[in-house]
Amino acid sequence: MNPGVQVTISSASPSPPDRLYLSAGSDGTATSLWSSPAEDQTWIIEDQGSNVRIKIDSSVATSQDRLYLRANADGTDVSLSDTHGGTDTRWVIEDQGSYYYIKIDVSVATSQERFYLSSYSDGTAVSLWSADEGTSQQWIVTCAAPPPPAPPSPCWTGAVYISSAAPSPPDRLYLSANSDGTATSLWSTSDGDQTWEIEDKGSNYVIKIDTSISTSQDRLYLSANSDGTDVSLSDTDEGTDTRWLIVDQGLYYTIEIDTLVATSQDRSYMRSYSDGTAVDLWSADEGTSTIQSWLVTCAAGTGACDCATPPGTAAAPPPPPPCWSTGAVYISSAAPSPPDRLYLSANSDGTATTAWSSAGGDQTWTIEKDESGSYSRIKIDSSVATSQDRIYLGANADGTAARLSSSAGVNQQWIITWQGSDYTIQIDASAAQSQDRTYLKRNADGSEVSFSSTSDEASERWLIACSYHPPSAPP
Repeated sequence: MNPGVQVTISSASPSPPDRLYLSAGSDGTATSLWSSPAEDQTWIIEDQGSNVRIKIDSSVATSQDRLYLRANADGTDVSLSDTHGGTDTRWVIEDQGSYYYIKIDVSVATSQERFYLSSYSDGTAVSLWSADEGTSQQWIVTCAAPPPPAPPSPCWTGAVYISSAAPSPPDRLYLSANSDGTATSLWSTSDGDQTWEIEDKGSNYVIKIDTSISTSQDRLYLSANSDGTDVSLSDTDEGTDTRWLIVDQGLYYTIEIDTLVATSQDRSYMRSYSDGTAVDLWSADEGTSTIQSWLVTCAAGTGACDCATPPGTAAAPPPPPPCWSTGAVYISSAAPSPPDRLYLSANSDGTATTAWSSAGGDQTWTIEKDESGSYSRIKIDSSVATSQDRIYLGANADGTAARLSSSAGVNQQWIITWQGSDYTIQIDASAAQSQDRTYLKRNADGSEVSFSSTSDEASERWLIACSYHPPSAPP
């Protein structure tokens, strides 16, 4: 698994079917299952070698103080902890093929008799159980967000300016170091003490003042203190608090301390004070036009080598998830209603499609790009699906139904287009029999998937996420 990637954790066979997703309460004191994936159902899995930590994504979640999934001493309760230092926040995820076991690491945990993460039959609570007795101990882990952004622009190989994307006051723009490197602030002009170099360290970055022109010569490396309340410069890059993530958010960047290694855990997002007089870390990215948003531009040019998308332009399409060419995906409604029917699904013989409440074999697809590059084929994953003879997703002649076919022809050619936050999946009208109805659509109750002549409604938009199956060995 990629460290830091957002995931949802859902029951492999939910009962009742409208409670699917592992969820944290608003203050982190309880966990349960929830009907739809949103902020409090988004998690990050942190690799710790022999085990993992499972952390609520504090950039979007309601709970800010309690972050780490933990079990109490006897395993009768699972909630969140405000620290990851204890042994009861360490988990092992075991791949069972079509689902996972999520187990407390009994080699270090307090609970020894109960160790399987388990949901109550009504989904109102989560605890540990002593054995894998059924579906209540089976879980599915899927990507909740697009993959990490592409490598940075080549202009990052030279000197850059880092400026607030939403400066307030407007005369303080540029991230600046003071003369001895003991403090940072925003400054009104770009010069030596506002010129930086970004060094790629593989999984993170070091941000360094340009010593060829800056006043500070002994303190060089942008650094956060242990609780995130101050950002200054350090005289060495060997410490964990000088490692940063620079994440492309479309119209701006977030600059985050790498919490996989850093001392500061609750505060991670670099921000400027509202008056620009100081810089520290904050617990969440609050979006475009906020003091956590930044631009990175080439210090040597006039803007031609801008690293960031200029404000006011549309966000670039994300690259397709890697599994589009190497593995399987789930295709789910972008705005499901009812919330218990999410996943594009084929019936057992492939003669019909619906939206289904959970993701399994009959909801697992592969996307194959044609050699010409003009369209794609969408196939049910026959290695896990019930339907074996009919595998190609297609449209009937008048676009009133989506179903599977045993062969691929003009009615099984698809055009998949990113629309900013979701996808349209459209039958290729240049070849298909159906000309008026081309956009894949889920009907109001999820019992049928057909086509629409427009793509304006939420029911005509889709999300595509990797079907997440890491190796059995620790990730």
